[in-house]
Amino acid sequence: MELLELPFEPVSASVARRHVVHVLRLRGFEAAVCEDAALIVSELVGNALRHGRAMTGGRLCVSWRLDESGLRLEVTDGGGFTRPNAQDTSDLLAISGRGLEIVAVLSHAWGYDADGRGTTVWAQIATPSASVVGTAHGLDPEEYGQVG
Repeated sequence: MELLELPFEPVSASVARRHVVHVLRLRGFEAAVCEDAALIVSELVGNALRHGRAMTGGRLCVSWRLDESGLRLEVTDGGGFTRPNAQDTSDLLAISGRGLEIVAVLSHAWGYDADGRGTTVWAQIATPSASVVGTAHGLDPEEYGQVG
């Protein structure tokens, strides 16, 4: 599993998105998988910032791994007062409330795990088995935006 720790700040959504896409492209993932992963990570980080609390040290964690089910993306925060749920937002003019609906459409499964330490929301994306051709290690998230 690859892990990216970021400040619990709005800029972290774009930093996480760019970093995950960069790593996936280096590993040979198809453009469609990278685009879906970017949107999912953005939504999950945004939800963590809106509905969760920072982990110890004012951070949140973004992680991803490839397993037999595909690419699993996770965002962990310090927990919140509500549990993640996809709302049926039929109001086309609503300015919020569609994040987990988008995640549900783009992934073949999503869910969350919560305990006394925090909440992890995850999404699984199906990937072609031949899409991963290499590895990338040692990437610096500061390359992708201002990280505090």
